[in-house]
Amino acid sequence: MTIYPLVILLLCCALMALAVGAVLLLARRRRSINVWSGVMVLGAGAWSLLMLLFMLQKDPQLAELCAKTYYATAIVMAFGLYNFSLQYPVPWFVSRIERLVSWAIAGLAVLVAVAPQGVVAQASVTGILNAIELNMSWYLLYILIFGGFVAAAFMRLMMSYRHVRRTRAKKYAHQVLMIIYTLAIVVVAGAYFDIILPLLGNYEAIWMGPPFTFAFTGYLLYVLITQGIFDVRAAVARSVGYVAVAAVVVVLYSAIIFGIGGMVFRDAQPDVVQQLFYLGSALALSLSLGPLRTLLDKVTYRFFYHRDYNFNDVLQQFSTVTANEIELNRVIGKSLAVLVDALAPAYVSFYIMSSKGRTHHYVRNLRGRHTPRRYRQQLEIVKDILADLPRTVRVSDITQFETRQVAEDSGAQVIVQLLVKGEQVGVLFFGERQNGLPYSEQDMQLLATTADELALAVQNGLRFDEIKAFNKRLRQEVSTATKELRHSNAQLHKIDEVKDEFLSIASHQLRTPLTSVKGYISLVLDGDAGPVNAQQKHLLNEAFASSQRMVSLIEDFLNMSRLQTGRFALDTRPSDIVAMISDEVNVLRSTAESRELKLNFEKSGRLPKQILIDESKLRQVVMNFIDNAIYYSHEGGTIDVRLGRKAGKLVFTVEDSGIGVPKSAQARLFSKFYRASNARRQRPDGTGVGLYLAKKVISEHGGDIIFSSREGKGSIFGFSLPLAALHADEDKTK
Repeated sequence: MTIYPLVILLLCCALMALAVGAVLLLARRRRSINVWSGVMVLGAGAWSLLMLLFMLQKDPQLAELCAKTYYATAIVMAFGLYNFSLQYPVPWFVSRIERLVSWAIAGLAVLVAVAPQGVVAQASVTGILNAIELNMSWYLLYILIFGGFVAAAFMRLMMSYRHVRRTRAKKYAHQVLMIIYTLAIVVVAGAYFDIILPLLGNYEAIWMGPPFTFAFTGYLLYVLITQGIFDVRAAVARSVGYVAVAAVVVVLYSAIIFGIGGMVFRDAQPDVVQQLFYLGSALALSLSLGPLRTLLDKVTYRFFYHRDYNFNDVLQQFSTVTANEIELNRVIGKSLAVLVDALAPAYVSFYIMSSKGRTHHYVRNLRGRHTPRRYRQQLEIVKDILADLPRTVRVSDITQFETRQVAEDSGAQVIVQLLVKGEQVGVLFFGERQNGLPYSEQDMQLLATTADELALAVQNGLRFDEIKAFNKRLRQEVSTATKELRHSNAQLHKIDEVKDEFLSIASHQLRTPLTSVKGYISLVLDGDAGPVNAQQKHLLNEAFASSQRMVSLIEDFLNMSRLQTGRFALDTRPSDIVAMISDEVNVLRSTAESRELKLNFEKSGRLPKQILIDESKLRQVVMNFIDNAIYYSHEGGTIDVRLGRKAGKLVFTVEDSGIGVPKSAQARLFSKFYRASNARRQRPDGTGVGLYLAKKVISEHGGDIIFSSREGKGSIFGFSLPLAALHADEDKTK
């Protein structure tokens, strides 16, 4: 039997398994499933290579060493298979104790395999196919441990298959079942050729185990690639980078060091100085390994990803869009355009959640105009698992099987959550890339980096749209309110006109009988109806004063009506204002005395005998000021009425020591129908028109109102009239 085909077969199986294992371990997505599948495949490759070396050895000691080592690597392969079954397709919880026990058992098996007089008692070199003399007790323990790891892996895979089948995930169930079938074939073949036959002393067929193991490795790699667990292109690029670094270090650095050393040191035997030179040169060049590896990584990735986007350029374009746009539709349209142009997904589905509970949905479907129904229901499908997912995640990276199954039902390859201070702003779903490649680490880094910017831009866009909608609604409401206000104002004008007309008619109708009442009371007081005693006279005076106040009140209402209808006008005639004020003081003195108040009248300066005034209206003002002072003063107080001349003006004031006017009410005191709160308590029957009319009357005369007050201390009410404007007769004065 020729050995060369066997050598080629085993060497191919070993090298390919080692390459696949190295690629799995060098993958940038360092996950448990990648690590343990890499350990398992590396163990298989090392097992095949050491078996080949054992078969080719001519030295019994080296053959024994190779035999011990390939038995140890077989345990590594079985231990990797056991841990792989804990990760695929459903991650299983493993307690710390169980993990420590499994590591201890694996370490024991390796120790048994490599120990002197362990599994291998001695190796015999036959010239064609070597053989091993086994230590049966240790070999049985070794088989027990090896078989235990394999059996545990089978059990885990079967349990995973049942679990996956219950969830109706046909794709995963089929893959797990095929792995179980393939593994079963490998285990049966390996057990027969590499356990049972050697147990019987037959080593001629041990070379048949590695090809079966390689078949299992190939199918396992296919499963990892189809599920996106393993990025072939990235791994190959990374591996090429490492190979390039190794080549440069071995070839170029050696040539540099030994070339320079050969030119400097020409002696055949290197002395201490030469050795120090070589050592120093090696240390100096080793410092450049890091930058060299970075450079070669960039070169290899640029070669393997030469059609991909420039990360920094895309990020700059995206930042420009989010910084310059504020309107929501423009932010979404332009930002998605940048991402779609870079990543080229089959579709992008974008859900935005507003603060009012509404959800907006945007879709960019690059394969056609029709949007599949499931793209419109993606958020509904995954809403219950979003809290369990990272902000940016590949669906294939989700370790929890049930969660991954739900995410796969959405049809998305990548899910990106947009969060602002923990608040969900939106969710992005990316379909598979149109070039058929999985999303790389650079793609995920791009999406993770842009997610925060997009979340803020979307939130600002939502706020901007809310402000626009609010402004529009506000304009509509203001327009509606303005129309309603105009209508209400028109109605109020009509009501006011009716009220003024009623006041005018009522005042005219009331004034006529009151004039008769005053006349008859005056006749009785004059004795025309017979003698009047003092008590009767006092009562009649009170009735006369009340009727006079009623006449004044009616006159106020008539003047109010005239003001509203534009018929208010002064009837100015030469009048003796001093006599008029004296008459009003004398009329109201009895009222003041009845309230135990002292009413004083003081005149000063050169007073005109006659001026042009509307005596009737001005009399109402004087009476109103004095009457208010009487009613709002405390018993035992004093009211001072003063009339004088100052700076060309006739000045009239009424000063009391009554309740005063609160400071908060002073600004509105001369408004129509307004009364201060303390005045309403003191005199509930007031109308609030007296001061309003007083200001109008004085203003029509060209004068000014005089007012000052301190709450609880008293008030001063009065007016000043310009004598020059009223044509005062300066030659006739009192």
